[in-house]
Amino acid sequence: MSVATEGICAKIDELLKKAQKDDIVEIDLPDELSMNKADAHVLEIIHMIYSADRIENKLFIKYDGLNKERIHYKLVNSAKTFNPVWYSASNGICVIGGAECQSDTGIWFIRPTQAQRTHPIINQCPPPDVWIEVFFNKDLDQSNAINKVNYCQRFWTGTEYLGICIPETTFQNSNPAQASTAVVQQNNRPNQPPYGIYWDANENPPVYFTYTWNNHFNFACGWRIDFNIVLNEIL
Repeated sequence: MSVATEGICAKIDELLKKAQKDDIVEIDLPDELSMNKADAHVLEIIHMIYSADRIENKLFIKYDGLNKERIHYKLVNSAKTFNPVWYSASNGICVIGGAECQSDTGIWFIRPTQAQRTHPIINQCPPPDVWIEVFFNKDLDQSNAINKVNYCQRFWTGTEYLGICIPETTFQNSNPAQASTAVVQQNNRPNQPPYGIYWDANENPPVYFTYTWNNHFNFACGWRIDFNIVLNEIL
């Protein structure tokens, strides 16, 4: 790591100390890090050290708790089980519209190259074909996830996006033997979690749905998300 990069990381660490209670920390690159031009090699190091997205001149560093991380892990495993040929990963970096963004869970139908998987920014790793964001029903967590999807849609078509809003607590499944039923889509966003937001691959307006135990969501690509694996991690 160069002296200049070490200095940038030291500044980031100082800024993070001042915002320890925030789920999302927003850092202005020119004003707070003196980075007027984003160098790919420097950004690679930043993304290796921090869980971060860069959109235009803003760096967004996210803190996910164990529940969220477990949900990401379960979703990746679900996709792998459904189609072992797909390349599934959590918190994978891709380059889109001059920005670098992480999907909480991403599924690529065609495996990125070795170079793209090793150095995704330098070698321009493409966005996943299925992109999932998991968030709580509060800002900045919620707005960061939705703004990220809206930004990516401006520069890339053909991706299915799903936002999963999770509660902080839930109740036990009262009927685990019950057959799963598909969620019912609606046009208005629910006020309280648990709920989901789906953006199809054809740039249509998003649709919303509530979910509970023994519900599932079907992607156009054929993969089904069983929401029991989401809710089980919140118990």
